[in-house]
Amino acid sequence: MSGEAASDQASLLGGVQDIVSGLLPTACAIADDLASCVIERTPEVHGLGLEGLVTANCTAHMTAFLDYLARGVPVDKVTLSQEIVENARTMVRSGLTLDSVLRGHRVAASRFIALWTDAVAEQQRGDSAAAIGIIKHGSAYTLEWVDAICEFMTTLYSHEMERLSQERSHARLEEIRGILNGDDLPADIGRRVGSRMSGGHLAVVLRDCTAGGAALDPALQQLCGELGVDERLGVHADERTLWCWLRWPLSRPVSLPHPAAPFMIAVGRPVEGLAGFRRSHRQALDALRIAELAGRQPGTITYYDEVDVATVCTADMERTRTFIQAELGALVMDDEATRRTRETLAAFYAANSNYRAAAAQLGVHHNTVRYRLQQAERALGRPVNERRLALELALHLTDLIGPTHAEGTSA
Repeated sequence: MSGEAASDQASLLGGVQDIVSGLLPTACAIADDLASCVIERTPEVHGLGLEGLVTANCTAHMTAFLDYLARGVPVDKVTLSQEIVENARTMVRSGLTLDSVLRGHRVAASRFIALWTDAVAEQQRGDSAAAIGIIKHGSAYTLEWVDAICEFMTTLYSHEMERLSQERSHARLEEIRGILNGDDLPADIGRRVGSRMSGGHLAVVLRDCTAGGAALDPALQQLCGELGVDERLGVHADERTLWCWLRWPLSRPVSLPHPAAPFMIAVGRPVEGLAGFRRSHRQALDALRIAELAGRQPGTITYYDEVDVATVCTADMERTRTFIQAELGALVMDDEATRRTRETLAAFYAANSNYRAAAAQLGVHHNTVRYRLQQAERALGRPVNERRLALELALHLTDLIGPTHAEGTSA
């Protein structure tokens, strides 16, 4: 910068400082004036009873703004006071929308530029060139300031809304845990959690099969849209799991569309009332446990009705494995031939021990069924009609949870 330019810059800063010095004694009155404009142009402020907060915020901003303007501090080097930051957080928690806040800051900036122009014109009557320079400088600084504040507010609003949402979700989760645990419930518990306890409930658990971070809420919204369900309750149990209750008439069949990856769904039975709210949820959790034991893939649905026997029989997996191994013996192996033998034996039982019906179900010759059953008897060490109930149960459990789990080894 040349000496002449430096001199002009110093002269400009000196003129700005003179105007600021003239405004400082009336800074509070200016802040009140700006606040009045903001309140008038932002009806939401009055509706939420935030007039005092807006006035305090204008005062805090005016104090900081005039100081930084007089010292010539670039806007990108400005540090906002803790009071301004806390005021912003209070606005979020009070329900004032981001649009209202940004509009308020722009209204205040526009009003201040008008006041600044009047102050410069009053003090610089004899030097129009200097007055124009000071007006431009103050106006440009004001616009940079409001742009920076709006960017700050947008980021802060996003963070605060996320934190507020998490706090509300945690509070709702604790209330729902109280319902599920059978705690004494306040009379307005339905209003507090956002769902009536009366009527039919269908509990659904939505699980993100990745490490977390998939959009569970939009997935639930899409599911309800496809089902035509308007009344629902959803709460995040953790970052990968969404507990849901759908308003479900008991007469309506339970059939849900398959979710898109990376989600899987577990579904309880539709049950009525507060007891049903709890029972259907327990069933959905049991169904999810079986789905995970079986290593089911994303995009699948597990209905409690399909796995109710397995949920009862797998509460103690060590005892379940011992039972399966004792009943199936060598048939618990996970090679292709053994899987085919298990499938044939299960089809034979399902066909009421009819060779031809089992063969038709499997698409093979009935002599093939006879041969495979002979292989099964050799693997079992006993006839297939001996201890049939226990053997059928062991086959059912192996089919659900997989022979790898039945053997007690890791997948």
